Amino acid sequence: MSDDESVDGPKIVADILNSMDADNREKIVKKIKEADPDIALKIEDNLYKFDDITGLTPKSIQVLAQSLEHKDLVLALKAASKEVKDALYANVSSRKAEMIEQDLNSLPPTKLKEVERAQKRVMETVEKLREEGKVVSHLKDDITA
Repeated sequence: MSDDESVDGPKIVADILNSMDADNREKIVKKIKEADPDIALKIEDNLYKFDDITGLTPKSIQVLAQSLEHKDLVLALKAASKEVKDALYANVSSRKAEMIEQDLNSLPPTKLKEVERAQKRVMETVEKLREEGKVVSHLKDDITA
């Protein structure tokens, strides 16, 4: 690494944590908070949470919905907040929203780990689309001048 390159340690740690399951991620963040609350806050600022979908622009939510496998979308919504569901339903066709809701209501009991894996796949798709410039959020980091 040259002298003019810098490393964003909290971002790198967050990227690693984002690839882990929620239980382990929470345990590690808790330990980091105990050791260094300031660093933990910087790491948390870089963590992706499924609820972050509500911060996407309407067009971005449409692009995301079209980019996902239907089964992943439905499974991910099983444990989603009302806000996430509302944001999604408001930005897809009424027919697609109805289909998602019907499939969601007919899902059998599902292990939380399976739902979390589906949410992780959704967030990986969000990140991929963000890197490609296909989705943006209302968050200041995504707004360009």
